[in-house]
Amino acid sequence: MRFLRSSDAIILAILAVAMIFIGLVNPAFWQMSNLFSLLKENVVIGIMALGVLLVMISGGIDVSFTAFAVAGMYLVVRSMVALDYNGLVLPFASAIIIGGLLGLMNAGIIHKFKMIPLIVTLGTASVVRGLVLGLVGTSNVNINKMPEALVNFGKTDLFVLERANGSTYGLTAMIVIYLGLAVALHLVLKHTMIGRSVYAYGADPEAAKRVGFSTGKTMIFVYVTAGALAGF
Repeated sequence: MRFLRSSDAIILAILAVAMIFIGLVNPAFWQMSNLFSLLKENVVIGIMALGVLLVMISGGIDVSFTAFAVAGMYLVVRSMVALDYNGLVLPFASAIIIGGLLGLMNAGIIHKFKMIPLIVTLGTASVVRGLVLGLVGTSNVNINKMPEALVNFGKTDLFVLERANGSTYGLTAMIVIYLGLAVALHLVLKHTMIGRSVYAYGADPEAAKRVGFSTGKTMIFVYVTAGALAGF
């Protein structure tokens, strides 16, 4: 009953009504191939949304995560192509580190100079975009030169179904990664002291500091995690 009175329940109800309405207008919406496609298209958005959620719980606003995501992706892929590297773990680790370090920059500026998160993240997003454009350039990576390991990773499906015409479609394995990250973040927020400090900081930073929470560590956790998720 408590959940039914929450804002989450209202959002869920609005989403359900919207899906039912779209399905009535176009029954093809409920085809498994379309639902699987929607899930695949929203995995990246969902992962970045986890970082944004963390920032919002802390009372901040982050508009730099898209720039961090692009920087991590572009720098890593360009490096892989230049070095003819075709692994998987190292590129993901590198992108996560790039995003985390950029998030650390956000945390340091916000905490050290007591600046408004919106202004800081607007600035860092512009700086990162400028550095990527100025130092690396904007040349496209030929799809034929894309690292094969990354391409195959993106095409991995949990299972594959066949249409009546013989073509196939599948449920992307990326959904498992997204759900795993979502559960992990939920557990951290609900069952750890650093998670509780995020809620406390979002409610009242000064009160959180007085009861013993380290606001600096909280900011680092929030923005580094958001940046790392964007990089991932």
